Amino acid sequence: MKKKSILILLTVLAVVLLCACATSDIKESSEQSGENDTDIIEISAKQASAYFVVFENLYEIDPGLNSEIEYIAFDLTNVKLADTSLLIGLFQEFCDDNNYSLLLDNYEGLNQKGYIVDLYFPNGIIIAFEDNELTEDTLITAAHKWRSGLGAIGCEYTVKLENSTWNITKTANQWIS
Repeated sequence: MKKKSILILLTVLAVVLLCACATSDIKESSEQSGENDTDIIEISAKQASAYFVVFENLYEIDPGLNSEIEYIAFDLTNVKLADTSLLIGLFQEFCDDNNYSLLLDNYEGLNQKGYIVDLYFPNGIIIAFEDNELTEDTLITAAHKWRSGLGAIGCEYTVKLENSTWNITKTANQWIS
């Protein structure tokens, strides 16, 4: 019995020491990269504006898709943004200002919830992003606006931070259905 208690005690001690080492390694790695939580939030805030520039462009293109909508759904499944809460805040502000309800979901989720009927979102649009690259001053993403199988538009965007302002510098592979 005494040997079993010692073995359990040694096992617990070993686990505690391993956890302490792992935590120390994570902290050192974070310190070496020079980024702390405040830096990540500041970078994410700047990057969120890049996505919003893409959204504004998509929203304005083919305005017929926006006709009589109540919902704007944002699919953020494939964004590389470290903190999406700031981006969601921008989208919420836009929706509030324009009397839309914000949804955060993808096509499959909206379909399961009954928003999409027969490949048609009768009272909304989906805005989705598929990121290729995200750095402190560049976003390259394929983005699209979808309302139905025959009502969608998208392209690849390159957005760069220039003089504290995000600008779309290139669009490629534009498509429309």
